[in-house]
Formats: sequence, C-alpha cells, structure tokens
Amino acid sequence: MKKVLICTIVRDSSKYLNNWINQIAKLSLEIKDDYIIYLSVYENDSIDGSDVFLKKIDQKLTGNYHIITTEKIGTLKYPSIWNENRIKNLANARQKCLDQANAKWGLSTFDKIAYIEPDVSYDPAWCKELIIARHPNQAGLQEPDIYSGYSLRVESHPKESIFLYDTCATRKTENDISWSFSDDENWRAKSLIKTNFSNFDNNCLHSIWSTFNCFCVYNADPFINGLRWNYINKRLDTGQVKIEGGWLDADTVVICEDFRKNNYNKIYLNTNCLIRHLN
Repeated sequence: MKKVLICTIVRDSSKYLNNWINQIAKLSLEIKDDYIIYLSVYENDSIDGSDVFLKKIDQKLTGNYHIITTEKIGTLKYPSIWNENRIKNLANARQKCLDQANAKWGLSTFDKIAYIEPDVSYDPAWCKELIIARHPNQAGLQEPDIYSGYSLRVESHPKESIFLYDTCATRKTENDISWSFSDDENWRAKSLIKTNFSNFDNNCLHSIWSTFNCFCVYNADPFINGLRWNYINKRLDTGQVKIEGGWLDADTVVICEDFRKNNYNKIYLNTNCLIRHLN
C-alpha cells in the first residue's frame, strides 16, 4: 500500500478546521484502496483558539498516523502581501511540517507529500485525482512530480468567484512572475487530455511552470533527498527584493523551481479539481 503525507500549516483558522478535518477524513476513504494517509500539522501564534481545536483533534485521532504541533514563537501576522518576513515564515512553517514527520516516521516512508490549506473547500471525490493521478496516466504521461487543483476565489465576491485565487504561484511559463488572465481561453484549449466525464471542463489537464493552488501533491523523492522549502528565486528576477544571490519569491514557486533544478519537471494542474478558498 502506498503512503501519502498530508501537511497543513495553521494560523488563526479555527472557524475552518472542522471542515478541514472532515474533508481529510472523506479523502482518506476515497483513496483507501490505493493510499494510506499520514497527517502532519504545524500551528503557531494563533489567537483564535486554533491551537485548542488542534489539541482536541490530536487526542481524538487514533493510531500512529498523525503528528500535530502548536507553539508560540512570537512571529508577526501579515496580510497577503509581498514581505520577506511573511514569506520566510510560511516557508519555515511548511518545512516544520516535513521535519516533524521526518523525525517521527522518516520521509522515506512516503510516496507522495500533499500540502492542503486549512481554509479551503473541495470535493474529495474529485480531488482524490491529485493523489492517485489517473488523468496523467490516461494521457500516456509519467507520474506527476507536482500536481495541483485549480483554486477559486471566495464566493462572497460574486463578480470574481470564478476567477483563479492563486495568481501568485500559478505561472504558465518560465518567464512569468504571476498569472495572466488575458489568454485564459487559449491556455485552457491546450490541455494534455480531454475527459468525457465532465460537462464543466473537458480540457482539464495542463502542463504548468509552477503551481500550488491550496491543494498540491508532490513526489516525495526530492524532499527525501534533502530539498527544503525556501523563498529565494535564484533563476528569475521577480521584481521583488534582491537577497542572497536571488530575488524574493513565493515559497510555493521556489519549491517548483527547485524541483526543476533537480530534474523533477512534470508539473501539472487539473482544472476539474476545484479548490474554493473560504477566506
């Protein structure tokens, strides 16, 4: 039986956590014939009771399949802005999910590592595809190295609720520094596979330069071999602060860049796997 590690980082997300854990439970049932789920959660500096909720979850979950850490380390909380400390904190938190899982089980235990944000809604029956990866197989492609869904903005923005949420990490080409909506129609038409089971979008599987989109699944091998989360893009001038031989960039983009440096180039996005942001 294959194994997937699901990582989630949490800060002030208490009102979403019940939905988050219920979705993971349903996802576990959807993939139970193919994968066993392990869970690594890292929370810091919440003031809304997220830590209390997670401690209760920690007590309720049985078996040796989860690790949940909460701590107070005094970091500032930032809005969604370009800020070196903010992005460094995010990279550190994502890395702590891996480090604690490695200390408990060893990363070599896992075939895949998935990062799922706590403040999103998705249908596990559809999004299991991101873990089992049947569409690439149907297209005659090798197993993805990185495979994400397609995130949508919060429904409280009626004019924008069908627009892509993760415009920062979702980049079509190696020269992009953000998402461009100008050629969406042409981009969607260039799918790698056409499916017959959805009237919504039958051009669903796309090759992409980088992605995250709040539910993203990674080949575990680069992490097993020592790859770590970072926030410095050493290839592309992003127009942000220049630091340590590179430029500030989203940690979720830099991990894609570093996968590619190590010849893990099969990065796909599936627009049928919709991830609704709730915040």
